[in-house]
Amino acid sequence: MAITFGLVNSGINSVSFASKKPVSSSTNFTSLKMKPVKENDNQIFTGKFLHEIPSHLFHPIHFGINLNSHRISFTSNNNFKPIYGNITIEYAKDIVSSINSGNTTNLFEGWAGTVYRIDDSAIKVPKNDKTESILQEAKILDLIKDIPGVQQLKSFFQLNNRYYLITNFIEGENIYDRLMKNDRVMDKIHFNSLMQTIGELEKNNIYNGDLHEGNIILNNNHTTILDFGDAHVMTPELIQKNLDKNNLFEIYRNPYTCMVSNLECFELRSMAPYLTRISYKFGDKKAEEQLTNYLNSVSQYNKTMAKYFVESNNIEAANYENKLAKIYSNPSTEVKKAEILKIQLKHIAKEIEFAQNAVDPRPNNLIRLQNLEQLTLNSKVIAATILKNLNILEHKFPADSPENEYCTINKDYIYRFMERYFNLKQKSELDNSPILADDILIDKETLSLLGNKYL
Repeated sequence: MAITFGLVNSGINSVSFASKKPVSSSTNFTSLKMKPVKENDNQIFTGKFLHEIPSHLFHPIHFGINLNSHRISFTSNNNFKPIYGNITIEYAKDIVSSINSGNTTNLFEGWAGTVYRIDDSAIKVPKNDKTESILQEAKILDLIKDIPGVQQLKSFFQLNNRYYLITNFIEGENIYDRLMKNDRVMDKIHFNSLMQTIGELEKNNIYNGDLHEGNIILNNNHTTILDFGDAHVMTPELIQKNLDKNNLFEIYRNPYTCMVSNLECFELRSMAPYLTRISYKFGDKKAEEQLTNYLNSVSQYNKTMAKYFVESNNIEAANYENKLAKIYSNPSTEVKKAEILKIQLKHIAKEIEFAQNAVDPRPNNLIRLQNLEQLTLNSKVIAATILKNLNILEHKFPADSPENEYCTINKDYIYRFMERYFNLKQKSELDNSPILADDILIDKETLSLLGNKYL
């Protein structure tokens, strides 16, 4: 049975909602160890508040990377200093002269600096107050230089008190451009390539932090991730901060490890708007096909992570990844419904969070903020619908089946997600919520509240 993504009026706005508080930017977090939720339990979580990371939930990697002792470091010297790579002062001066004279292509200008193209190189020049960010990026690019599918660091130098980070220029088009400019979708080989790279980043404990549609380039048969300016090497200290505050990084996907997931970041920043646009441009059938291809690729990622967890002696985490791999390799209609609704829920959450944190009053951000309360209410409708589909699926399989565990863990995931992004206090807020009509994803009215133009 095909899924109807149903971007039509779902009747959400015909429901009478009570006034709710706006989204809070600070919430509490609890134990990563998920347990089955009792039927009549009105508490969101069953674990105790976690003040320290249990040893068995540590990310399995040995935390041997110390960026502070890394060979790349800054200097206050105003003259030329080749920090990384084989680079002469003549070449450095030529680059700076080309940028200052405008003989370059301006690729991107963002909050941290500007990226220029000269021949086969991309040159990032940070703003004066963002030098620490580019130092971090240079160190991380050096650490991941052997991982396929990431932009390669060529050189890094200082000249006249400015810093210049040079990487290889990547030919191709990003995910957004492929869909919006060329009316083409991602091929399965691109999903597979991206999952391979994301898996390698996970295994090396590198979190990119900015996997949006513009930072992933599609070539003929592979993908390349750009921009590690927001990247982190996940240390025990950073993981502990995430547990304490629950607002530094995304929530955890696998309940048996405290690994911060690049895959979760990708779904929040890229897959959510991507699938929504496909529904509008090509219809539900193409969106379902893309979702299925994506889940099949995630299945390969799960297998990769399962092997890694076995090597790291985290058998519980490995077993769960293997169960997900089996489910995603041939996803049922109920699983696809739950996954597409999860992605749509992430779309609303990330768009609202972006609007709240944006430094400039963009029109779309103002629209989102003006409609914050209604969007929050709509998110609860979507979350309640996900829970309904998970309950349907759960009752179709034995208690010890992979599908049953998938449902149990994902229900807990939804409660944690709603607490993280929408200030959910009690389970009853979702238990008593109206739900979307059968096979309906979300209506155009909700998307118009986001201020996005998809048609």
